[in-house]
Amino acid sequence: MKNQGKAFYIILAVVIVTGLIFSLYAFSKIKAIRELRAAIKKSGAEHELAIAKNSDSSTDIMKFIPQRMWTTEFIETAYTVSRKYGIRDLLFEQKSADNTRRQTHGNSPVSLRSYPVRMTFHAGYREMADFIQELQGFEKLVTIESLMIRREKSSLAVEMTASTYAMEAK
Repeated sequence: MKNQGKAFYIILAVVIVTGLIFSLYAFSKIKAIRELRAAIKKSGAEHELAIAKNSDSSTDIMKFIPQRMWTTEFIETAYTVSRKYGIRDLLFEQKSADNTRRQTHGNSPVSLRSYPVRMTFHAGYREMADFIQELQGFEKLVTIESLMIRREKSSLAVEMTASTYAMEAK
Protein backbone atom coordinates (compact mmCIF):
# COMPACT_ATOMS: atom_id res chain seq x y z
CA MET A 1 0.00 0.00 0.00
CA LYS A 2 2.82 2.38 0.89
CA ASN A 3 4.57 1.60 -2.41
CA GLN A 4 1.42 2.46 -4.31
CA GLY A 5 1.19 5.77 -2.46
CA LYS A 6 4.83 6.57 -3.23
CA ALA A 7 4.32 5.65 -6.89
CA PHE A 8 1.24 7.87 -7.04
CA TYR A 9 3.14 10.85 -5.58
CA ILE A 10 6.09 10.27 -7.93
CA ILE A 11 3.78 10.14 -10.96
CA LEU A 12 1.94 13.22 -9.71
CA ALA A 13 5.26 15.10 -9.27
CA VAL A 14 6.42 14.08 -12.76
CA VAL A 15 3.12 15.27 -14.28
CA ILE A 16 3.32 18.60 -12.42
CA VAL A 17 6.96 19.20 -13.39
CA THR A 18 6.22 18.28 -17.01
CA GLY A 19 3.24 20.64 -17.00
CA LEU A 20 5.34 23.47 -15.59
CA ILE A 21 8.10 22.94 -18.14
CA PHE A 22 5.58 22.81 -20.98
CA SER A 23 3.76 25.93 -19.76
CA LEU A 24 7.04 27.87 -19.55
CA TYR A 25 7.91 26.74 -23.08
CA ALA A 26 4.42 27.55 -24.38
CA PHE A 27 4.37 30.99 -22.73
CA SER A 28 7.73 31.88 -24.29
CA LYS A 29 6.46 30.82 -27.72
CA ILE A 30 3.21 32.75 -27.26
CA LYS A 31 5.20 35.84 -26.27
CA ALA A 32 7.41 35.45 -29.35
CA ILE A 33 4.33 35.13 -31.57
CA ARG A 34 2.81 38.28 -30.07
CA GLU A 35 6.07 40.16 -30.66
CA LEU A 36 6.17 38.94 -34.28
CA ARG A 37 2.56 40.01 -34.84
CA ALA A 38 3.35 43.47 -33.46
CA ALA A 39 6.44 43.71 -35.69
CA ILE A 40 4.43 42.62 -38.74
CA LYS A 41 1.71 45.14 -37.96
CA LYS A 42 4.32 47.91 -37.56
CA SER A 43 6.06 46.87 -40.78
CA GLY A 44 2.73 46.86 -42.62
CA ALA A 45 1.96 50.36 -41.38
CA GLU A 46 5.42 51.56 -42.46
CA HIS A 47 4.93 49.91 -45.86
CA GLU A 48 1.56 51.60 -46.37
CA LEU A 49 3.09 54.93 -45.35
CA ALA A 50 5.92 54.43 -47.86
CA ILE A 51 3.42 53.57 -50.60
CA ALA A 52 1.39 56.67 -49.80
CA LYS A 53 4.56 58.78 -49.83
CA ASN A 54 5.67 57.36 -53.19
CA SER A 55 2.26 57.79 -54.77
CA ASP A 56 2.31 61.48 -53.81
CA SER A 57 5.58 62.13 -55.60
CA SER A 58 5.83 61.46 -59.30
CA THR A 59 8.34 58.62 -59.45
CA ASP A 60 9.48 57.74 -62.94
CA ILE A 61 10.38 54.07 -63.31
CA MET A 62 11.97 54.75 -66.68
CA LYS A 63 15.02 56.28 -64.96
CA PHE A 64 15.87 52.78 -63.69
CA ILE A 65 15.77 51.24 -67.17
CA PRO A 66 18.86 51.87 -69.31
CA GLN A 67 18.77 52.82 -73.00
CA ARG A 68 20.81 49.77 -74.03
CA MET A 69 21.20 46.17 -72.98
CA TRP A 70 23.50 45.92 -69.94
CA THR A 71 23.44 42.16 -69.35
CA THR A 72 27.22 41.84 -69.65
CA GLU A 73 27.74 44.55 -67.03
CA PHE A 74 25.13 42.86 -64.83
CA ILE A 75 26.97 39.52 -65.03
CA GLU A 76 30.32 41.16 -64.25
CA THR A 77 28.85 43.05 -61.28
CA ALA A 78 26.99 39.97 -60.02
CA TYR A 79 30.25 37.99 -60.17
CA THR A 80 32.04 40.69 -58.15
CA VAL A 81 29.22 40.73 -55.59
CA SER A 82 29.29 36.92 -55.39
CA ARG A 83 32.99 37.00 -54.45
CA LYS A 84 32.14 39.46 -51.67
CA TYR A 85 29.66 37.00 -50.11
CA GLY A 86 31.63 33.79 -50.69
CA ILE A 87 29.25 32.34 -53.29
CA ARG A 88 30.69 29.11 -54.72
CA ASP A 89 30.33 27.45 -58.14
CA LEU A 90 28.57 30.44 -59.73
CA LEU A 91 27.49 29.78 -63.32
CA PHE A 92 25.65 32.20 -65.62
CA GLU A 93 23.49 31.29 -68.60
CA GLN A 94 22.27 34.18 -70.68
CA LYS A 95 18.89 33.51 -72.24
CA SER A 96 17.49 35.25 -75.30
CA ALA A 97 15.62 38.53 -74.91
CA ASP A 98 11.88 38.30 -74.50
CA ASN A 99 8.80 40.12 -73.30
CA THR A 100 8.85 43.08 -75.64
CA ARG A 101 6.33 45.53 -74.24
CA ARG A 102 5.37 48.75 -75.96
CA GLN A 103 4.52 51.65 -73.71
CA THR A 104 4.35 55.36 -74.09
CA HIS A 105 6.83 57.48 -72.23
CA GLY A 106 6.02 61.12 -72.66
CA ASN A 107 5.21 61.68 -76.34
CA SER A 108 7.24 58.81 -77.78
CA PRO A 109 6.47 55.08 -77.72
CA VAL A 110 9.04 52.92 -75.95
CA SER A 111 9.77 49.23 -76.28
CA LEU A 112 10.91 47.45 -73.12
CA ARG A 113 12.87 44.26 -73.41
CA SER A 114 13.62 41.76 -70.70
CA TYR A 115 16.97 39.96 -70.73
CA PRO A 116 16.86 36.91 -68.43
CA VAL A 117 20.06 35.53 -66.91
CA ARG A 118 19.96 32.11 -65.24
CA MET A 119 22.34 31.65 -62.32
CA THR A 120 23.27 28.54 -60.34
CA PHE A 121 25.46 28.58 -57.26
CA HIS A 122 26.13 27.14 -53.80
CA ALA A 123 26.02 29.23 -50.64
CA GLY A 124 24.91 29.36 -47.05
CA TYR A 125 21.50 30.81 -46.25
CA ARG A 126 22.72 34.23 -45.07
CA GLU A 127 25.19 34.58 -47.96
CA MET A 128 22.46 33.70 -50.47
CA ALA A 129 20.05 36.23 -48.94
CA ASP A 130 22.66 39.01 -48.89
CA PHE A 131 23.68 38.24 -52.48
CA ILE A 132 20.09 38.38 -53.76
CA GLN A 133 19.38 41.53 -51.78
CA GLU A 134 22.39 43.27 -53.28
CA LEU A 135 21.38 42.15 -56.80
CA GLN A 136 17.96 43.70 -56.30
CA GLY A 137 19.55 46.86 -54.92
CA PHE A 138 21.33 47.72 -58.18
CA GLU A 139 20.68 51.19 -59.55
CA LYS A 140 19.26 49.70 -62.75
CA LEU A 141 16.14 47.56 -62.60
CA VAL A 142 16.74 43.86 -61.85
CA THR A 143 13.93 41.46 -61.00
CA ILE A 144 14.18 37.92 -59.69
CA GLU A 145 11.88 35.89 -61.93
CA SER A 146 12.35 32.46 -60.36
CA LEU A 147 14.19 31.04 -57.38
CA MET A 148 14.67 27.38 -56.49
CA ILE A 149 16.63 26.34 -53.41
CA ARG A 150 17.73 22.80 -52.53
CA ARG A 151 19.37 21.81 -49.28
CA GLU A 152 22.59 19.89 -49.76
CA LYS A 153 24.99 18.47 -47.17
CA SER A 154 26.87 21.62 -46.23
CA SER A 155 25.16 24.39 -48.20
CA LEU A 156 22.22 25.41 -50.37
CA ALA A 157 22.11 24.76 -54.10
CA VAL A 158 20.39 27.72 -55.72
CA GLU A 159 18.97 28.12 -59.22
CA MET A 160 17.51 31.49 -60.06
CA THR A 161 16.64 33.64 -63.02
CA ALA A 162 17.15 37.38 -62.81
CA SER A 163 15.97 39.70 -65.55
CA THR A 164 17.54 42.95 -66.63
CA TYR A 165 15.74 45.43 -68.84
CA ALA A 166 16.55 47.83 -71.65
CA MET A 167 14.51 50.53 -73.30
CA GLU A 168 14.49 51.09 -77.03
CA ALA A 169 12.90 54.30 -78.31
CA LYS A 170 10.87 53.88 -81.49
